[in-house]
Amino acid sequence: EREREALRASFAVASGDGDEESDEEEEETVSANIREVLSEELGVDRCHEILAALYVARSDVAAMVRQMSFSVWKTVVANTPRTVRECLPQIMDIVLVGLASDAYERRTTAARTLGDLVHKLGEAVMSRVVPILEGALRGDTIVADGGGSIRHGVFIGLSEILNATGKAYMDAYADAMIPLVRRGLCDADEMVREAAAAAFNGLQQTVGPRVIDSVVPPLLNALTQNSGELDGIDPEHALEALRELMAVRANVVFPVLIPTLTAVPITLFNARALSSLIQVSGATLSRRLPQILLALFESLPVHHASGDTEAEAGLRDTVRVIVSTAAQDEGTLESLMLQFHESVKVKEGADLSAAPKEASRVAEACYGLATMCQSFAPNSAARGRTAMGAHVIDWLRILIDLLASSSQLVVEASWAALDALCKIIPKDDYDGYVGPISRAVLHATELLPKEQKTLPGFNLPKGVGPLLPIYSQGLLTGSSDTKERAVRGMARLVRFTEPTALRLFATGITGPLIRIVGDRHPPNVKAAILSTLGLLLTQVPALMRPFLPQLQRTFVRGLSEADDTVRRRAAAALAALIPLQPRLDPLVAELTTGIKQTEEQGMKNAMMKAVVAVVCAPNAQSLSAASIQAIELATTT
Repeated sequence: EREREALRASFAVASGDGDEESDEEEEETVSANIREVLSEELGVDRCHEILAALYVARSDVAAMVRQMSFSVWKTVVANTPRTVRECLPQIMDIVLVGLASDAYERRTTAARTLGDLVHKLGEAVMSRVVPILEGALRGDTIVADGGGSIRHGVFIGLSEILNATGKAYMDAYADAMIPLVRRGLCDADEMVREAAAAAFNGLQQTVGPRVIDSVVPPLLNALTQNSGELDGIDPEHALEALRELMAVRANVVFPVLIPTLTAVPITLFNARALSSLIQVSGATLSRRLPQILLALFESLPVHHASGDTEAEAGLRDTVRVIVSTAAQDEGTLESLMLQFHESVKVKEGADLSAAPKEASRVAEACYGLATMCQSFAPNSAARGRTAMGAHVIDWLRILIDLLASSSQLVVEASWAALDALCKIIPKDDYDGYVGPISRAVLHATELLPKEQKTLPGFNLPKGVGPLLPIYSQGLLTGSSDTKERAVRGMARLVRFTEPTALRLFATGITGPLIRIVGDRHPPNVKAAILSTLGLLLTQVPALMRPFLPQLQRTFVRGLSEADDTVRRRAAAALAALIPLQPRLDPLVAELTTGIKQTEEQGMKNAMMKAVVAVVCAPNAQSLSAASIQAIELATTT
């Protein structure tokens, strides 16, 4: 409205519209002294407002408006540079409002106007534009069409100036612009901060490193002085400012921030600042990842020793954020993997319970690995396998070894990582991991001290849970060799786990073994299954009672197998079952009948051993007289 009104007024003056008495006088003076007439008729301030609107209209998005505005301007203005200098405050008012507007046409027109001002007049207006921008920052005016504040327009305008001005001008006025940018970066309005960050980017590209030196240190000082404001900069606003800078120039800002924010011990506030900044760091994180993670790992035991649980939890949250962010980038993921590998290295046989700092480092690296595996998102096993590549087998070995650690912290952390790692292995690939897992478990259990009978990690509430599904799948669908390795692997899990910790898994182990033992398998597979079932009866007898009927039938059938090893394993397993069986008479009847009917001496001997086990069992007194007589007849014939 203002621009249309200004144009109408300018046209009226230029064309001589007015009362009849003054027509002739105005026509005579238009070409020579039109500015004086405008001032007298409208007042100096109003005249400047109209001329400012007319100047802005020369950059309008509509071609017709531009043409008409140029025509009127040439009629009204004899000396453009001088007129612009006189009307500059009013022009800048219109430009700043336009730049902050939501309307595309107004923003474009304002941007073109500012670029035209600086490009054509340069030094003549720069000395006055910067103070005008500085003055506009002190206001809280909001643009009427729903756009941002005038402060928002200030930094959009500053970016336009930087785009239109040569380096020589910027060198001269950079010292005046840098404080404006720093103030805008700490503004409470997010739109203002974003625009100030864009201006910072342009200024840094034009002026160079001194912009970083002038803007970042004050923000960093305010950030680290988290007890209150420093130099008028609120710490939270300083953090938001640094986030904006990271979003546009992470490669130059991040290296400046890292030494301060990673000073050991990292404080809770600095950890939260790192967490916030890393999310906008992009590819620059990869090069700084080792330094950041090591500093966090070294700081955690310090807070733990001091009892600062809040700081400890905050630092762990930061590790999770870093790992989750890094895991989304393939280049950074490789760097992350190498860092974890370095952090979990310990000497074989080292007593981590006596080295709390080293134990903390290893544990945090394990938790970090767990977070990385979880960051592949639910149902993303294929992506996890692709991202981890050949590292999976290495990590299985490392983590299972750590389950034997003397440090409970390391045991719990390595179990969490193992659980997360196993979940990213696709079920179709389980067969291929039965062998590596079995070798890793064998290695870990062989390293245990002689007096230690179980693996600490297996004794956790869900200890063997991560490995059991892989063994079960290998047992049901794998080749004969895989089945044998899976069964022997299950046996080792049972042997090196406390009975109480096996309570949750008794059915998960016994069920698949019973299900496949009756199928046609090579003798070595059957022998391994029977041996494992016998071990379960020895280790967790109370948990096996529901399976006694099926197990008894399985073992008795095993006594009739052609292979001697299978028969011996069946007899040994039956001997473990007999003390748990409340009624032995049916078993005696089945065994004595088998002895009479079997001609093969090996089978007969196996059944005789089973009968001996019945007679020697603590519950043999429950045998009836008929059973005792049957035993006597079977053993004397």
